[in-house]
Amino acid sequence: MNRFRKWLLPCAPGFFGFFFIYLMPFALTVRYSLLSDLFSREFVGMENYLKLSGNPYFRLAMKNVLIFSGMASVLTLVLSILLSYLLLPHGNRYVLLRAVMVAPFFIPSSAVIRAWGRIFPPAFYGYGLPDAGLGSYLAQLPLLVIFLWKNLGFCFLITYLSLQGIPREVIEAAQVDGAGRGRTFRDIRLKMIVSNLYFALLLVFVSSLSVYRESMLYYNTQYPPNAVYLLQNFMNNHFEKMNYENLAAASVLFVGGISVLVILLFGLGGREGKTS
Repeated sequence: MNRFRKWLLPCAPGFFGFFFIYLMPFALTVRYSLLSDLFSREFVGMENYLKLSGNPYFRLAMKNVLIFSGMASVLTLVLSILLSYLLLPHGNRYVLLRAVMVAPFFIPSSAVIRAWGRIFPPAFYGYGLPDAGLGSYLAQLPLLVIFLWKNLGFCFLITYLSLQGIPREVIEAAQVDGAGRGRTFRDIRLKMIVSNLYFALLLVFVSSLSVYRESMLYYNTQYPPNAVYLLQNFMNNHFEKMNYENLAAASVLFVGGISVLVILLFGLGGREGKTS
């Protein structure tokens, strides 16, 4: 009991902050999503959710978010693993390179978005591409490159430091048994840090959900091309139209979907970590 009290007092401010800043507003959002609107406040049950599921712009926004986040997360992790494979044999010779790679993560997007606009002209990637089909998704290319530039460094750092933490005796034993560099990296190193890789993937995935900031600065409009019409665009547009019930329902669905994905990643990471 004394031990419980010892930890309760320091953690109490954090618990209260989490409750009042996150849980209580989200509970109110769930309540608002079940009402007709914030003025009459008539209970309509799941009507707002059914209406939202039939909205083509909501479906388009969710599809774009999933496509971009999935593609950006996997590509960032794969490039991090590839860079780690190339730099690992050199030890600490490229410390400056690692510092330079992490630096873009701390640079505000507003400070560099105009420079990226010169490399990827918004006039072309915004309205010079087809409006439907696979070609339309080239509009995501500038956002994908900007995202990789900002986030590849910290994902690489997690991967690289995890690989460096593997005991050297394990690698030497594999080499004595005849395993080459590629096989040692694939079958031993990566399997031993698989839980760290899931953690890095989770961080990158969560970071990809905030790409709306770069999208807004790059396209400078709430109505970008269809391929980059994100959920935040949908929510902001309905906020301006005072459709708060749709905004609340979209927020609940989005949080629910992301929570399921996060739980799955945590579950996979924990299970793989135990088996390895």
